[in-house]
Amino acid sequence: LLEDLFLDENSFTGIIPGEIAEMTNLQQIRVNNNKFNGCPPSLMFTMPNLRTLYLDKNEFACVLNSDIYRGPQLEDLQLFSNQFFGTLPEVPGESALKIVNFAKNGFTGPIPPSYGQLTKLVKLGVGHNSLSGTIPKELAMLSQLLYLDFLNNKLTGQIPIELGGMTSLKAVTFHQNYLIGAVPEGICNIAGIMYVAADCGGTTPEISCSCCDCSRTESSIQAKIMHKEQSMHQYDKSKVNDSARIFDK
Repeated sequence: LLEDLFLDENSFTGIIPGEIAEMTNLQQIRVNNNKFNGCPPSLMFTMPNLRTLYLDKNEFACVLNSDIYRGPQLEDLQLFSNQFFGTLPEVPGESALKIVNFAKNGFTGPIPPSYGQLTKLVKLGVGHNSLSGTIPKELAMLSQLLYLDFLNNKLTGQIPIELGGMTSLKAVTFHQNYLIGAVPEGICNIAGIMYVAADCGGTTPEISCSCCDCSRTESSIQAKIMHKEQSMHQYDKSKVNDSARIFDK
């Protein structure tokens, strides 16, 4: 029975039929880099054996609901570069997800504090949306998080000092927002931190930071992370490629 469905990098159009959820043995679905539209079937997110779901770089346009977190085996969810809109769905409880990428869509409103319940996450990308409000301190509960991307939103207020306790963090982007104050020194002092970006450049910086890239550019983020990994003798090509799916714009 079919376990992997790879339809990526074609020019498929139209909607994904709901019947796909009846293929209950599927472990991987990759339909990225096509022209699918409408809304992905809700039941697809909760398929019993699905571990990887790549929907990125299509033309999906709808409001998502909390079913996206309910897959009992779903670990890697890529939704970036679509036209999803509305608020980010609340997290209803525990989730198997390790990677979630919402970047480059049309999401608005706050980042839900309930994201603190996604305790298995290693990568979270919400960059290039229109998210507003403050960064919830509950994100500090994500003790396994490696990569965190807030780039280019409308976030305000100060960066929670609690984020300095995220000792697994390797890279975080705060820039192109409306944040004020300072990047917590706890973030700069994380032993494995490789890249921190914030709006700390220019003659009137919006935020202060002792360890940041203050250039306000985004094109070289992954290259800088790779360089850091190489210089620290921790280079692993597969891990760098995975990180690119968070910082891919």
